[in-house]
Amino acid sequence: MSVIATLDYRLHTLSPQGLGIAQTGRVSFAPGAGTGGKRETVTLTASSFNALTVPSGAKVLIIILGSATSLTLKGITGDTGITLAPASNPTGIDAIIPLGATPSIGILNGLASNQNVELCWL
Repeated sequence: MSVIATLDYRLHTLSPQGLGIAQTGRVSFAPGAGTGGKRETVTLTASSFNALTVPSGAKVLIIILGSATSLTLKGITGDTGITLAPASNPTGIDAIIPLGATPSIGILNGLASNQNVELCWL
């Protein structure tokens, strides 16, 4: 039997006027980073771009942010990037990122001290 990774998600919001948005979904696929994927804790160096080493065959990256702040996802050092965790009032929402064939990815730590994040490669 082959290994299958399944990601389930549910989004539900309700405005003060009672208007709601609801979306659920499930995605299943065979992970490419080893038999059952790879989970690791990465220390992001203070005030630096931290290149990530993508395991061979990885198809998805899940970044578990926890209480991290001032993080920007970037493809290369000159890239403007996308905010993962703002400097204040972080949401703590983890990031699920599909990867292409030869991904180049890193995280800019804008904080003046080191921070840890958990990475799950599938």
